[in-house]
Amino acid sequence: MKRLLCIATCLLLFASAVPALAGKREAWKFLEFDGQGHAEERELVLLLNLAQKWGLLEQADLDAPDRRPDVFIALEDMDGDGEPEIFAMFTGPFYCGTGGCPFQLLRRGPDGNWRIIWDHISGDPEGMAVGPLRNGLREVLFAGGGPHSGDDPSCPVWGYTGKRYDLISRMPHSRRPCREAVARHANGIGSLTPVTRP
Repeated sequence: MKRLLCIATCLLLFASAVPALAGKREAWKFLEFDGQGHAEERELVLLLNLAQKWGLLEQADLDAPDRRPDVFIALEDMDGDGEPEIFAMFTGPFYCGTGGCPFQLLRRGPDGNWRIIWDHISGDPEGMAVGPLRNGLREVLFAGGGPHSGDDPSCPVWGYTGKRYDLISRMPHSRRPCREAVARHANGIGSLTPVTRP
Protein backbone atom coordinates (compact mmCIF):
# COMPACT_ATOMS: atom_id res chain seq x y z
CA MET A 1 0.00 0.00 0.00
CA LYS A 2 2.81 2.39 0.88
CA ARG A 3 4.37 1.60 -2.47
CA LEU A 4 1.16 2.51 -4.35
CA LEU A 5 0.83 5.72 -2.36
CA CYS A 6 4.43 6.66 -3.20
CA ILE A 7 3.90 5.95 -6.92
CA ALA A 8 0.65 7.96 -6.96
CA THR A 9 2.34 10.90 -5.23
CA CYS A 10 5.24 10.85 -7.74
CA LEU A 11 2.81 10.73 -10.67
CA LEU A 12 0.85 13.70 -9.30
CA LEU A 13 4.02 15.74 -8.83
CA PHE A 14 5.25 14.89 -12.34
CA ALA A 15 1.85 15.63 -13.92
CA SER A 16 1.71 19.06 -12.31
CA ALA A 17 5.22 19.88 -13.57
CA VAL A 18 4.53 18.91 -17.21
CA PRO A 19 2.22 21.84 -18.11
CA ALA A 20 4.76 24.30 -16.67
CA LEU A 21 7.54 22.77 -18.76
CA ALA A 22 5.39 22.58 -21.89
CA GLY A 23 4.33 26.24 -21.56
CA LYS A 24 7.89 27.55 -21.23
CA ARG A 25 9.29 29.23 -24.34
CA GLU A 26 12.30 31.31 -25.12
CA ALA A 27 11.53 35.02 -25.27
CA TRP A 28 12.25 37.13 -28.33
CA LYS A 29 14.87 39.81 -27.85
CA PHE A 30 15.38 42.88 -30.03
CA LEU A 31 18.98 43.37 -31.15
CA GLU A 32 20.76 46.58 -30.19
CA PHE A 33 22.98 47.81 -33.02
CA ASP A 34 25.81 50.24 -32.24
CA GLY A 35 27.31 52.59 -34.84
CA GLN A 36 30.15 53.88 -32.64
CA GLY A 37 31.46 51.02 -30.47
CA HIS A 38 32.78 47.58 -31.41
CA ALA A 39 35.66 49.00 -33.48
CA GLU A 40 37.48 45.66 -33.57
CA GLU A 41 34.41 43.79 -34.85
CA ARG A 42 33.67 46.56 -37.38
CA GLU A 43 37.20 46.31 -38.80
CA LEU A 44 36.93 42.51 -38.93
CA VAL A 45 33.68 42.77 -40.93
CA LEU A 46 35.23 45.20 -43.42
CA LEU A 47 38.41 43.12 -43.88
CA LEU A 48 36.47 39.87 -44.25
CA ASN A 49 34.33 41.43 -46.99
CA LEU A 50 37.44 42.68 -48.79
CA ALA A 51 39.06 39.24 -48.62
CA GLN A 52 36.11 37.40 -50.13
CA LYS A 53 35.96 37.18 -53.89
CA TRP A 54 32.27 38.13 -53.88
CA GLY A 55 32.44 40.38 -50.83
CA LEU A 56 30.24 43.40 -50.44
CA LEU A 57 33.18 45.83 -50.56
CA GLU A 58 36.18 46.68 -52.68
CA GLN A 59 39.27 48.56 -51.53
CA ALA A 60 38.11 51.66 -53.45
CA ASP A 61 35.02 51.73 -51.22
CA LEU A 62 37.17 52.06 -48.12
CA ASP A 63 39.61 54.56 -49.66
CA ALA A 64 36.89 57.03 -50.76
CA PRO A 65 35.21 58.64 -47.74
CA ASP A 66 31.93 59.18 -49.62
CA ARG A 67 31.75 55.45 -50.51
CA ARG A 68 32.80 53.99 -47.15
CA PRO A 69 29.79 52.32 -45.52
CA ASP A 70 28.60 53.00 -42.02
CA VAL A 71 28.68 49.64 -40.25
CA PHE A 72 26.43 49.04 -37.26
CA ILE A 73 27.31 46.07 -35.04
CA ALA A 74 25.23 43.93 -32.68
CA LEU A 75 26.75 41.09 -30.68
CA GLU A 76 24.51 38.17 -29.74
CA ASP A 77 25.13 34.56 -28.75
CA MET A 78 23.24 32.75 -31.51
CA ASP A 79 24.19 29.16 -30.70
CA GLY A 80 24.18 29.09 -26.90
CA ASP A 81 27.94 28.50 -26.52
CA GLY A 82 28.46 31.68 -24.48
CA GLU A 83 30.43 33.43 -27.25
CA PRO A 84 28.68 36.16 -29.27
CA GLU A 85 28.27 36.06 -33.02
CA ILE A 86 28.44 39.34 -34.99
CA PHE A 87 25.53 41.01 -36.78
CA ALA A 88 26.73 43.73 -39.17
CA MET A 89 24.37 46.20 -40.88
CA PHE A 90 25.79 48.27 -43.76
CA THR A 91 24.26 51.68 -44.46
CA GLY A 92 25.03 54.47 -46.87
CA PRO A 93 23.87 55.67 -50.30
CA PHE A 94 25.90 53.03 -52.16
CA TYR A 95 24.61 50.13 -50.08
CA CYS A 96 20.94 50.70 -49.30
CA GLY A 97 18.03 50.71 -51.71
CA THR A 98 14.25 50.46 -51.69
CA GLY A 99 14.45 46.92 -50.25
CA GLY A 100 16.56 47.99 -47.30
CA CYS A 101 20.21 47.69 -46.34
CA PRO A 102 22.49 44.65 -46.43
CA PHE A 103 23.32 42.87 -43.22
CA GLN A 104 25.50 39.89 -42.43
CA LEU A 105 25.75 37.35 -39.63
CA LEU A 106 29.31 36.25 -38.84
CA ARG A 107 30.21 33.16 -36.86
CA ARG A 108 33.57 31.84 -35.68
CA GLY A 109 34.32 28.40 -37.13
CA PRO A 110 35.93 25.44 -35.35
CA ASP A 111 39.28 26.59 -36.79
CA GLY A 112 38.92 29.97 -35.03
CA ASN A 113 38.33 31.92 -38.25
CA TRP A 114 35.28 34.12 -38.75
CA ARG A 115 32.91 33.39 -41.64
CA ILE A 116 29.90 35.16 -43.08
CA ILE A 117 27.13 32.60 -42.67
CA TRP A 118 24.21 34.77 -43.77
CA ASP A 119 23.83 37.72 -46.17
CA HIS A 120 20.41 39.34 -46.28
CA ILE A 121 18.62 42.64 -46.88
CA SER A 122 16.77 44.18 -43.95
CA GLY A 123 14.70 47.30 -43.61
CA ASP A 124 15.89 48.59 -40.26
CA PRO A 125 18.29 47.22 -37.66
CA GLU A 126 16.05 48.44 -34.84
CA GLY A 127 13.39 45.98 -35.93
CA MET A 128 15.50 42.79 -35.76
CA ALA A 129 14.84 40.29 -32.99
CA VAL A 130 16.28 36.89 -32.14
CA GLY A 131 14.28 34.02 -30.69
CA PRO A 132 14.54 30.32 -29.90
CA LEU A 133 17.19 27.93 -31.19
CA ARG A 134 16.43 26.01 -34.38
CA ASN A 135 18.95 23.47 -35.69
CA GLY A 136 21.73 25.00 -33.60
CA LEU A 137 21.20 28.74 -34.27
CA ARG A 138 18.56 31.19 -33.02
CA GLU A 139 15.67 32.32 -35.21
CA VAL A 140 15.72 35.89 -36.54
CA LEU A 141 12.63 38.07 -37.05
CA PHE A 142 12.44 41.27 -39.08
CA ALA A 143 9.81 43.39 -37.40
CA GLY A 144 10.58 46.75 -39.00
CA GLY A 145 9.02 49.70 -37.29
CA GLY A 146 12.24 51.60 -36.66
CA PRO A 147 12.66 55.30 -37.53
CA HIS A 148 13.87 54.52 -41.07
CA SER A 149 11.40 51.89 -42.20
CA GLY A 150 7.78 50.92 -42.16
CA ASP A 151 6.36 48.01 -40.25
CA ASP A 152 6.33 44.63 -42.03
CA PRO A 153 2.82 43.32 -41.31
CA SER A 154 3.82 39.73 -42.09
CA CYS A 155 6.55 39.55 -39.41
CA PRO A 156 8.86 37.18 -41.31
CA VAL A 157 10.82 34.75 -39.13
CA TRP A 158 13.98 33.13 -40.50
CA GLY A 159 15.37 29.91 -39.07
CA TYR A 160 18.54 27.94 -39.59
CA THR A 161 18.05 24.76 -41.62
CA GLY A 162 21.42 23.29 -40.72
CA LYS A 163 23.00 24.78 -43.85
CA ARG A 164 21.47 28.24 -44.27
CA TYR A 165 18.79 30.59 -42.98
CA ASP A 166 15.39 30.25 -44.66
CA LEU A 167 11.94 31.76 -44.15
CA ILE A 168 10.15 29.47 -41.69
CA SER A 169 7.10 31.32 -40.34
CA ARG A 170 5.15 34.54 -40.12
CA MET A 171 2.98 36.21 -37.56
CA PRO A 172 -0.68 36.24 -38.53
CA HIS A 173 -1.69 39.33 -40.49
CA SER A 174 -3.40 41.77 -38.19
CA ARG A 175 -3.78 45.45 -37.50
CA ARG A 176 -1.33 45.12 -34.59
CA PRO A 177 2.15 46.39 -35.53
CA CYS A 178 4.71 43.63 -35.82
CA ARG A 179 7.03 45.10 -33.16
CA GLU A 180 4.16 45.15 -30.66
CA ALA A 181 3.16 41.60 -31.59
CA VAL A 182 6.74 40.40 -31.00
CA ALA A 183 6.85 42.13 -27.63
CA ARG A 184 3.52 40.50 -26.70
CA HIS A 185 4.82 37.09 -27.88
CA ALA A 186 7.92 37.55 -25.71
CA ASN A 187 5.57 38.02 -22.76
CA GLY A 188 3.64 34.83 -23.52
CA ILE A 189 0.76 36.39 -25.49
CA GLY A 190 0.05 35.35 -29.08
CA SER A 191 1.93 32.94 -31.31
CA LEU A 192 3.91 32.63 -34.49
CA THR A 193 1.99 30.83 -37.24
CA PRO A 194 4.12 28.58 -39.47
CA VAL A 195 3.85 28.85 -43.23
CA THR A 196 4.35 25.86 -45.51
CA ARG A 197 7.82 25.91 -47.02
CA PRO A 198 9.40 23.19 -49.19
